Amino acid sequence: MTKHPQRPAFISRQVTDGDYFFLDIKTRKPSVLTVACGGLERCAPQYDVQREGFRYYALEFVLSGRGEYTVGSQTHPLRAGSVYAYGPGVTHRIRSTDRNGMVKYFVDFHGPTAKRLIHDSPLQSSNPMQLGRTRWVEMIFDMMIATGNEPKQAALMQSRHLLNVLIMRLATDSASLTSDTSSSYETFVKCRQYIQTHHAQLQTIEEVAQACHVDRAYLSRLIKRYAHEGAYQYLVRLKMQHAAERLVKDKQSIQESALAVGYDDAALFSKVFKRIHGISPRGFVATIGR
Repeated sequence: MTKHPQRPAFISRQVTDGDYFFLDIKTRKPSVLTVACGGLERCAPQYDVQREGFRYYALEFVLSGRGEYTVGSQTHPLRAGSVYAYGPGVTHRIRSTDRNGMVKYFVDFHGPTAKRLIHDSPLQSSNPMQLGRTRWVEMIFDMMIATGNEPKQAALMQSRHLLNVLIMRLATDSASLTSDTSSSYETFVKCRQYIQTHHAQLQTIEEVAQACHVDRAYLSRLIKRYAHEGAYQYLVRLKMQHAAERLVKDKQSIQESALAVGYDDAALFSKVFKRIHGISPRGFVATIGR
């Protein structure tokens, strides 16, 4: 099963880059809950999608940037940590209001229990939910994208399980999902965007703190609070995620990928890569395939 077949018409072309998976976009009425497709989109600054309805139920999560979500006559702001859902028959509009565009995950699904899954979750309201801690959401979406490399039946089963875990976790955390507009969260978002943009050149969290004009210890507490992991681990993990993309999508060598994320020593890079991903760069390429 290919991870990037020709994109169907309902996938927007208003993106600068995307990492998609397509599991079952041909079946009209599946007999069980089925994940049709999903992925990660880096939306262009002019991204503006308007639909009278949609074939699937959809759940979207904003990783970075800002935008607006309009459903019916109500328009809601979107920012990093926003989660929202829509489905068949729901007129909606999603647009970026960020000069750098939004980055967002999405998953489209259908089947006899899809409507109930949304209705019984905190997403039944048209209002987007605002997550404080988002690392677990990113992990679930990343695992879902990875199912695109599995045999179809295994991928369908795994993605269904991950979707249920995602919805259940949102329900569990709903009491703490508030419209957090605190200065601490805004500071975290600013610093996270800086790390995402400059991760290749960054070597220490002190560099991030200095560039963002915050205290290093305070920044570490923010990352621990909202990303749910240590500050340096967060930086290293981001580097290794981009390195993995370069190895597979850009077909770079291990040395090239190491240099691209700031490692002059390929052996050290391989050691860190294995610690983060649980597999060596060479093994990763062999497993995922060129």
